[in-house]
Amino acid sequence: MMEEQIQIVELGEKSIRKIAKEVHKLDLAEKKKIRDNAYHNTKVLLKNYNKLKKHCEIVDEQLTEELGTLWSDWRFDLNSLLENKAKTAKLMVHVDKALLELKKEDEAKFNLIKRKYFTKGAKTDDMTISLEQRIERSVLTKRMKVACTELAILLFGVDVILFKTE
Repeated sequence: MMEEQIQIVELGEKSIRKIAKEVHKLDLAEKKKIRDNAYHNTKVLLKNYNKLKKHCEIVDEQLTEELGTLWSDWRFDLNSLLENKAKTAKLMVHVDKALLELKKEDEAKFNLIKRKYFTKGAKTDDMTISLEQRIERSVLTKRMKVACTELAILLFGVDVILFKTE
């Protein structure tokens, strides 16, 4: 028993430092993954915004026709399909609120996102937008990344804030 304790103590000092470094590296990697996922998910939401909003309209119409208005009813547990549809509607309300907050905080960033993702009938490629804005395409890309990151903070909260500078 004494030999096992001594061996643990001998390995402990060196191993603890090495393990601490590895844990720190893994922690940083996990934080970066959270931040990257938030940015990616924000862009996916923006790209599919109009489809998701249309989905919510269709679901609302279906529910109104078939079941009455159950959106605020506590028994809205009809089946997994309706739950999934309700999650989409709730998510889109959250996205809309985040977009309104971004507009209040920085209208230029909001307008950039609006131009890229919500302008109907116009070309939304980066080259067209950069020509309209009279800026280089690389500048547009940087501004769009900053705008989407700010929106990601509003959408996903503290994880993005805490880890965006690491």
